[in-house]
Amino acid sequence: MKLEHLRTLVALAEQRSFARAGAAVGLSQSAVSLHLKALEESLGASLLDRAHRPPILTERGQAVVEQARRMLELSDAIAGIAAAESLVGALAVGAVPTALGSALPPALKTLRAAHPHLRIQVQSGLSGDLAARVRAGALDAAITTGPARPIRGLRQREIGREPLVVIAPADAPEIGDAALLAAYPFIWFNRQTWAGAEIERLLAARELEVAEEMEVDSLEAIVAMVGQGLGVGIVPQRLGAPPFPPTLKAVPFGDPPTARTLALLERRVSPKRRLTDALYAELRQLAGSSC
Repeated sequence: MKLEHLRTLVALAEQRSFARAGAAVGLSQSAVSLHLKALEESLGASLLDRAHRPPILTERGQAVVEQARRMLELSDAIAGIAAAESLVGALAVGAVPTALGSALPPALKTLRAAHPHLRIQVQSGLSGDLAARVRAGALDAAITTGPARPIRGLRQREIGREPLVVIAPADAPEIGDAALLAAYPFIWFNRQTWAGAEIERLLAARELEVAEEMEVDSLEAIVAMVGQGLGVGIVPQRLGAPPFPPTLKAVPFGDPPTARTLALLERRVSPKRRLTDALYAELRQLAGSSC
């Protein structure tokens, strides 16, 4: 039984596709199949139900995956201790879409340049879903909107604060956030997200009523719709992102201006602490340079 075969099995369980599993571990689809056959032969058990298309894990295969994750985490932790200067191992990171398109890519670029043997997998999702995946062990860490209250079993580290702004068409004559919100249809940032729920709470606290037009969970979509004159929205000014396009005007929301917290969530007890520490350091560096 080889660790690389176990790593391929775990990748298949997470990606649910031979092609995507191969991409995650740097193998061809045929090599993934060979790894799994070799693992089944070494264990003397069928781990995949090949009657399905694509094949799915058998009950025994699922049990092996759970134990394989523990073995791989321990192996990576030992390798990391031995490599005092360069980090090695695998890090599974989740990120909300707003961070995935701004803060995370430059941080990962710097991290990979400094630690070329570090393997990083990235998944996207909403804050609540990502937090649940970290708690379940499916992710090592996640970049989310800072939760309103501590989450049991998770450690929260603040990366930075992203000012909330009201965006409107550049030619809007109104001055001030309240005037803009009253004058135009409002495009909600998905209220099922932690950021959207916080925006809703802040509007209610100021007793500001908005003319609801639509609700989306993509910052880029809100920017595009506002740029076309379809309304106004409240969005975070993302860390590491370029300025808003000249077709928009951005006015601070609140007096004093309010902001959302961007945070790194991880399990309180984690064998990947050295890796998440390195990622956090890069994200904090980026946040500092964006101020």
